[in-house]
This record gives sequence, structure tokens and C-alpha cells, in this order.
Amino acid sequence: MIRFQCWCCHRNFLVSEDRIGETIRCGCEHTIRVPKRNNGNSKCFNLLDFVIERGVYGFGSGLLVFLIGMLVISKIPVGPKLTRFLILGVIVLLAVIFGAAFGERGINWIGGKIRNYEDR
Repeated sequence: MIRFQCWCCHRNFLVSEDRIGETIRCGCEHTIRVPKRNNGNSKCFNLLDFVIERGVYGFGSGLLVFLIGMLVISKIPVGPKLTRFLILGVIVLLAVIFGAAFGERGINWIGGKIRNYEDR
């Protein structure tokens, strides 16, 4: 038996293992997917959800890196400004690409790496 919750209303479900991957309708009218393991992710993405998530994480990570980079650049007195801004532009572009490519899962992976580093 697989035990999981609706990603939206947190209603509990208990279904047999032969229904793994099946989509069902919750009482809150959201479509959920039976996860592969207990307490797994039950969110069922459609194309619009996917595009919105990738846009938010791509733009959000790019904006965050840009703001942090501007703070760092303003404190570094050496080197030509153009070179520093070009490096910042490349790093921001990489952050946007990473955020758009991997979405929430990628950002959570980076957060986990940072937490593991801090715990050492």
C-alpha cells in the first residue's frame, strides 16, 4: 500500500501499489498522481504548470544572482568595470539557464549542497 497526501489540500490517501503512476481526482478538484513510494510527491504537472515553474525559477534565480553579483562587484576595487560586468552577465545567464532547465528540483539540489557544506 502507498500512503501519500494531496499536494494542494493535504488530504491523506492510501492506495494499492498496482495504482502507482495513476492519476486520480482529489475531493478538492485537483488531479494528483499516485507516487512510487510512501509520502512521495503527488503533484501532477500539466504543460502550463511546467512553463510557469520554469519561468519563475529561471527568472528568479537570474534576478537573485544579478542582485548579489551587483553587491559583490561594487565592493571589488580592482579590474576594469567592463570585465566585471561581462563576468556577471555570464554568471546571470548561467543561473537563468539552470533555473529554467531544472526548476524547483535544481534549486532544492543547490540548497541541499549548501546545507551539507554548512553542516560540516
